[in-house]
Formats: sequence, C-alpha cells, structure tokens
Amino acid sequence: VSFFILRDPWDSQQVNDREMSLIPFPVERLFKEELANFRVIVMQNFTLMRFLQPEFQQNLAKFVMDGGGLLFIGGPRALTETDVTSSSLAGLMPFEFVPGADGSRDPAPDLRAGIEDAMAGMGSTYDTSANFTIELAHPDAPRRALANVYENWVELAPRLTSAGTFKGLHQMGQFKFRDQDVTPLLNARMKSGQTVPLAVASYPGKGRALWLFSDSLWNLAMTPDSRNARGDYHDFLDGAMTWLTRGEMRGALSIREFAVLRGGDDEARSTWNALIAGSAARYLKTATQLRVNVCGTVAKVETLSFGGASGDAVTLSGDVGFNQRGGGLCQLTIDAIHPAFGSLSVSGWSLVPAPIGDKDLGPSPAKLRQLAAVTGSRLAEPGADQNKVIQEWATKWGLNAGKSMPDKMKSVRDFYWPLSRSWIWLALILIPLEVLTRRWHLLLGGKIS
Repeated sequence: VSFFILRDPWDSQQVNDREMSLIPFPVERLFKEELANFRVIVMQNFTLMRFLQPEFQQNLAKFVMDGGGLLFIGGPRALTETDVTSSSLAGLMPFEFVPGADGSRDPAPDLRAGIEDAMAGMGSTYDTSANFTIELAHPDAPRRALANVYENWVELAPRLTSAGTFKGLHQMGQFKFRDQDVTPLLNARMKSGQTVPLAVASYPGKGRALWLFSDSLWNLAMTPDSRNARGDYHDFLDGAMTWLTRGEMRGALSIREFAVLRGGDDEARSTWNALIAGSAARYLKTATQLRVNVCGTVAKVETLSFGGASGDAVTLSGDVGFNQRGGGLCQLTIDAIHPAFGSLSVSGWSLVPAPIGDKDLGPSPAKLRQLAAVTGSRLAEPGADQNKVIQEWATKWGLNAGKSMPDKMKSVRDFYWPLSRSWIWLALILIPLEVLTRRWHLLLGGKIS
C-alpha cells in the first residue's frame, strides 16, 4: 500500500521538486507498470480526457477487458460528451451518447461556474439540481443470475428505498443503453414520476463493471437512522466490490471424480466422465467459449454430454477419441469464458486403468483370489474337491440357463390364481353363511335367544 501527497501534472512549479512537499501524481507508473496488480479500478467523478492520455486510457480499457473490475461513479466531471464519444473507454460503456434525445437543457449556469476552466467545452451531462429517490429495478432471471450483486442490494431494499431524496444525477435521457449488455440494478424515481437507470452492471470482455450515475449515494451513510446508516453504506459498497472482485466465485470451479474408462481390445475409443463442482459449474453449458482438453486431445463441444447433479455441480462426459494405454495418466483441462465469471481454467488428473488379461494372471493363487474377490466369484482351488465344485457350478448354471428367475417384484399374469387354492373356496362358502346367521331373525320374524 502506498500513500501519496499529490498534485496535478500540469501544476506550475517554479522550484525544484526536492523543495516541495507535493509530488506529481505517478500516472505513468500506475497505468503502465502497476495496473496488472490491481483487481478493481474505481473512477469517481473523473474526467478521462483531462487526466489520462490516450495510451493510459487504452491500458485501462485492456485491464477491464482482460478480466479486471471497474466501479464507475458519476458526477459533474464524469461522463462528459468528450469522454463518451472520444475516449478509449467508450468501448467499455454499455450505452451510446444521444445528445438532446430527451430535450434536456444545458447545465445550469452555476454548474458551469463551479467546474474548473479546463472542463469548458467537454460538455457535462450531469444535472446537480435533479432530485430523486431510489427504487429497485426488476431484471429478468438470466440477467439477475449474471449480476448477483442484485441479491445483496435486494436485502438492503427497505433501507435504500426509505433513505429519502438524493440530489444530482446524469441526464440519462441522453444515453441509449444496449439492453443485451446490461443488467439494471437500481432506478432513480424523479420528481416528475419518471424512472431512469441509476445503477447497472455490464460485462465488457472478460471483466465486470458497475455504473452508478450519481455522485450523491454517499448520503446513505448520513440517513437519520444512525444505528444502521454507516452499516448500510458499507454493505452497499461491499456487495459491489465483492461482485467486481468475483468474491462470490471463490472456488468457482473444480474437477472431482474424473475417471477414464479404457475400451476393450476390440474397441477404438476410451470414454471419460467427471463431476464439475463450484459456483461457476451451472454456467458451463451456456459458456460463450468452452475448451475441453482430454488426454492431450481437444474435445468437440457438441459431442460432450452435460448431466445434472445436486447443488452447484454438473456431470460432464465424452469420448477420448482413441484407446488410452493402461496405467498412464490423463489430464482434463477446462477453459471457459462466461459473463458471469469472466474466464476460468481448471485441471484434473486420472489414472487410466490397466485391464488384466488371462495371459497376465498366470498360475499365482494370490492373483486368482484377488480376481475372484473383485468379480464376486468362487475360486476352485486345486485338490480333491476341485472337480466337485466345478460340476456343481455347471449343473446350477445349466438349470438356470434360458430361464427368468422370479423375484419379489415379478408381476403375475394369472389373474385367477386365488381360485387354485382350497381355502379360498371355504371362505366363499362361509361368507353367505355369516350373512344368513346375522339376518336369521329377519327371515323368520322371530328373535334369536
């Protein structure tokens, strides 16, 4: 962790750096050397075209596309028209800029006066006078599964929606969202009753991004309920960072029970199956890219079989493509890309079983006993009883050959089998006798004494 006392690179200096208590912001070092060491970049109320030269913007865009996280928080200096249309990060944004699409007015004069002269001409899209309250969006099930940060925020919904009125929001009518690329998370309810996006999730490349279109959500920590305010704000941002860092995907994929089943001598192929477990397993079948390498051979995805399993697990099976040599090691490697988790790679190993041929057994009694134990057989030891044991087995086998042995669940086709029993006839005779006995007084009109 490094701490810097910083100044802007263009600040005028008339003295030597050694005589100053402020140092220039280490832009080059951070965006050329150290960027790969980060997991999430937070851009809050930040103007790209003013602070980052094109090379650094490209590095930042590559960082996100390669699997990094981006938390974008708006503000008067963020999402300027120049940033949205001309910066290298424009390709990461899940929306297009449509100026004046909502008939919105220019920023108020006091807003332009409050922004530094260097901002002039960049075109702010932020309205500092916009008042709104927070509402939950209602994404459909597939998008909700991709952005499960929504589940964390749903738990905070009662306090988010009752946190009062917030002030300051981008003019969202000037942005046209690519619906297939985003998951709406929160909406802003304006005074007029109009609802506009307040927070959305997107999936640029292998990375993840959260876009918050207001710089005033810090007021969540200042709500009247002092017992929960700071905790609510912490939980709100903690849910965001957990999703961006894929904290919920730890142990996201693992290979269990990987086995190669070697084909017989007359078969040209070996088969394999594996249990794939973890929170990312459910997304394998719908992965945008899936590469499965078995025993050094890349399997065709369309030939793989996906089966269900309990919890976050799926069974995967297929053919190896050629008969494996018994006793060797086989590696299974799965590389997958999906918006839910970015990119993942996992490997597992299995020993290819070596079959025991008759010629390999030899006369060793120990090996024969081992084979008998494995197959559930009885070993006829050499001796006086050997012929007797074999004859008994052959007799029993011959008696049962071609016959289906009955069991407890066997269905009987003879529907009149009770009539073949003598006791059933006795029961049939006694039934009318019992009826006559109970109704004798009715038949004779008298009483039974």
